Amino acid sequence: MLFQTLLTIGLTIVDLFVFGVPDGIFSVFASLTLLLPGVAVTVRRLHDIDFSGWWLLLLAVPFAGIAPIIMICLRGTAGANRFGPGSTA
Repeated sequence: MLFQTLLTIGLTIVDLFVFGVPDGIFSVFASLTLLLPGVAVTVRRLHDIDFSGWWLLLLAVPFAGIAPIIMICLRGTAGANRFGPGSTA
């Protein structure tokens, strides 16, 4: 998350200097490039707490998008669940 934030801020500054707009091609390209890994990590986290990754689609529904955010903050299941074995850490 820190890398993504610093990269986005840096490329937004570059876009401001080069194009004069904060949402130039560099910051948009970085956001689109980091979208898929972000979704993958979130789905993996939902699997860790024994929820399907389809719950992530609630982010597109107004006022219902708070549910996946709360779910991500829950403690993971101890041991194995239906998505595989638990972590050893």
